[in-house]
Amino acid sequence: MTTWPILSVVTFLPTVGALLVYFLARGNDEAANRNARWIALWTTVVTLAVSLMLVMRFDATQPDFQFVEKAPWLANAITYHMGVDGISLPMFPLASHDFAPLIFTMSTIAIIYTSLVALMQEDMKKLIAYSSVAHRGFGTMGLFAATTQGVAGGIFQMVSHGIVSGALFLCVGVVYDRMHTREIAAYGGLVNRMPLYAAAFMVFTLANVGLPGTSGFVGEFLTLLGTFKVNIWVASLATFGVILSAAYALWLYRKVIFGKLEKRNLAEITDLDYREIITLAPLVVLTILFGLYPKPLLDMSAAAVAQLLDNYNHALDAVKAAAAVVQ
Repeated sequence: MTTWPILSVVTFLPTVGALLVYFLARGNDEAANRNARWIALWTTVVTLAVSLMLVMRFDATQPDFQFVEKAPWLANAITYHMGVDGISLPMFPLASHDFAPLIFTMSTIAIIYTSLVALMQEDMKKLIAYSSVAHRGFGTMGLFAATTQGVAGGIFQMVSHGIVSGALFLCVGVVYDRMHTREIAAYGGLVNRMPLYAAAFMVFTLANVGLPGTSGFVGEFLTLLGTFKVNIWVASLATFGVILSAAYALWLYRKVIFGKLEKRNLAEITDLDYREIITLAPLVVLTILFGLYPKPLLDMSAAAVAQLLDNYNHALDAVKAAAAVVQ
């Protein structure tokens, strides 16, 4: 997209603004409050202006539509990837409330449409990428439901999505490293040669589906529960996306893992080595651990969620009270 790290700028500008407020706007006097307001205003304006570049350079005709950036850190062999995401709930509560129906609509479209697109993919990585977009729809839906279950589920789903989606991309990388192709049709019957790989891939696939006992279930269930309290139709349509996720995820697993090992170039393919086991094993443990015992992760965000919703509801009540006085 650009030769300079635009996503890094968009991501870290708010952090820079927060640090400036912390160091330059200390105290409770009028000058400190005025400095804090100006810093917050200009940080928001500059971040918005830079973000508009992403919109202007967006090409909807490309299948690889996610904004992805790769830049070396520390060494040439180390890279990082970032995607566009965000939430306006704590900063603009009234706007978040007014635009919630639009966010619900976009989230539902993201869940269902990208799931259908995933069903049509012949490339393993693209299928998982579209799956990733669909699951982010659950997160935004839960957050803008503005209920305790919805927000907590949205946060939990972000963590779970990072684990499961990242692990699935790693699983694609394992076979790509051996066969140098991501085409689904190039594989089949890998369980006969790669039982450890098949087991790890199965755990992450089931978590992607949202099977109870995996971390994927907890986040999706809470977001659906929280949204159901606000809008039954949105929650019902989003539930259809869960069915679609099972369709494309299990189809992918069946085509790659099960069946007879008929392709000659797969006859000598090797199972996970120690490096790959050490990489995937912790992700398997976390996926199952957070699915069976999500309490520690939910407790970590419980106070922040309660404070966020308290401020949000207080802001809405103040606006309603002011509107009632005017009338």
